[in-house]
Amino acid sequence: MNSLNFLGMLYVDFAALGFHAILLLVISAIVTGLVKSTPHKMPRSTYFLNTSLVTFAGGVSQFIWVMWFDAIANDYVFLIAVIDITVWIAVGYALTMLAKARSNDAFGNSRYAALGLIPIANFVILLKPSLDTTVRPVTTNATFGAPAVIIGFIVLGLGRAAGLEAEKAVERQVASLPQSENLQSLRDHYYQFHVRKDGLAAGLEYLASLETLGRIDEITDLASVSVKDDVLTYDFLITDSSVTGFNNDWVREVQAGNCITFAMAIKDGGTVRFAYKSQQNGELEDILSDLATCS
Repeated sequence: MNSLNFLGMLYVDFAALGFHAILLLVISAIVTGLVKSTPHKMPRSTYFLNTSLVTFAGGVSQFIWVMWFDAIANDYVFLIAVIDITVWIAVGYALTMLAKARSNDAFGNSRYAALGLIPIANFVILLKPSLDTTVRPVTTNATFGAPAVIIGFIVLGLGRAAGLEAEKAVERQVASLPQSENLQSLRDHYYQFHVRKDGLAAGLEYLASLETLGRIDEITDLASVSVKDDVLTYDFLITDSSVTGFNNDWVREVQAGNCITFAMAIKDGGTVRFAYKSQQNGELEDILSDLATCS
């Protein structure tokens, strides 16, 4: 995994916490508020329309996350991260500049622009009439007055709906993941990510987390999967009391299969252990796959 995609996956990991957009927006707004100014004034109806358009753009942009899994599997996740970061920085910038223009119109200066980014308090800057009521905008189009408010509400609703639909689209992608042709590549990339981020044990823990305990076949249960000292151990329970051991050909076949299935982990120095036991006959077989046995 190259450094750019590792950084992209770090961002995806961070974004999963759920507050990344707000954090980026706030940082962008603070920086914009400190370094940018504007002499422009904006009446409240036009302000409402423009903030609705910005909100709509932010909501629509979240459809990029539908490509999240494909981006990881095919090594362009860094691009998704850059687009998302750019969007929320742009949203923060736009909302701040709009709020400054509205503050100029409502208060005669831009010092109250921060109100535009604070829930509930933003109603102050949104609803306060223009300070100079003698000056009327020369525009007569849909960007001012009642038409702007109506369009703003429509756009605001569409933006919210777009954001919710984007979330549902991502959930559908997650649900369809087991049938995805990218599944193995996705697992490999996540394994590499965890190894690079937190070490081999973390990568093995990730592989262990993918397994589902329970019945494997008519006589075999997967009882547990654990990691200790860079060893990934699968504990199998044989429920047929007539089984007292396995033939050597079958053992070699399982070992060879593990050398392929867990090739990355073994190459990184990990060991895969398949331990077969039965309640009646105790330990039946202990199959180890590592650099020595897979060479």
